[in-house]
Amino acid sequence: MWIIATLAVKDYYKEYLGLDPGEMQIYMSIIHIPWSFKILYGLISDNVPLCGLRRKPWLIIMGIIQFVSLFSLYLFEFEDPLVVACVLATASMSEAFTNVVSDAIMVI
Repeated sequence: MWIIATLAVKDYYKEYLGLDPGEMQIYMSIIHIPWSFKILYGLISDNVPLCGLRRKPWLIIMGIIQFVSLFSLYLFEFEDPLVVACVLATASMSEAFTNVVSDAIMVI
């Protein structure tokens, strides 16, 4: 499913914002940076409990952050490619965090 989202982002950058492939790749790399910090997300979810629980509140919070990020992209239709990349990087961070937490839940 992530491939479909990546294609949609590339289309948005190309068709709506009129970027060339080199610029588009710079912004795509900004979007994927949060996946490099997955080890930190695991440490945070294991060592910072919320409401007495270690993982489930993080799933809820990150799901809300991802929804707000993607919905704001839809709602406001940003014209600046850097702003779009930052909003999508936030959504990517919450997805990576959710991925780490759900993997930890499956292991236990």
